[in-house]
Amino acid sequence: MVASQELHTAFQKLVSDESQRGLIITIEKEALVPSTTLPSNSSSFDGDLPLLTPHLQPKTALYIILRRYPSNTPAPFIAVTYVPDAAPQINIATETMELASVTSTPISALPKTISNSAPRYSFYRFTHEHAGQTQSPILFIYTCPSGSKIKERMLYAASSRSAVQVAEAEAGIKVEKRVEAGSPEDVDEESILGDLHPKVEVKKAFERPRRPGRK
Repeated sequence: MVASQELHTAFQKLVSDESQRGLIITIEKEALVPSTTLPSNSSSFDGDLPLLTPHLQPKTALYIILRRYPSNTPAPFIAVTYVPDAAPQINIATETMELASVTSTPISALPKTISNSAPRYSFYRFTHEHAGQTQSPILFIYTCPSGSKIKERMLYAASSRSAVQVAEAEAGIKVEKRVEAGSPEDVDEESILGDLHPKVEVKKAFERPRRPGRK
């Protein structure tokens, strides 16, 4: 993700112009671009905060730079990342959640069924043996490869909780464990078993050493 030349120009204007309270930034074609500026309508920072309200939408992520103090003071600006917990709209073009595939696979082969170039949500029934019993919890797995596009990462990060809520409310799926990983290759049986059944360490009581000469 790169800052556009327009953003550099807009930020320089913000620094030099005390009549501006802030700068709102959005993402277009993998670049940060200025969306609009906020005027300084009052003498106080708190008094100008309501100016943000019309720009905060439930499905649009923003970066915001606000003037907290005069430009001639140390650290005059604060930066805010606004990522709303939007409804699950994941198809980047149509902004809808879609089913990619349904498959039956052992957990050892699960990473091969998940995209390694784009974020994905996966619901996986993990049937396994533990303490002499067969268990089949449903896992919600959120993977986000480092090479995926910034807009994809922001949409998936903002919508993961909503995806679980929709699955539970509309499909009757009870998610027993949430798993987050970068690459699908990071999802393996050992780590999942460790999360589901953490080992409990039994601490031994401290034994005072016996005095010499005593039995």
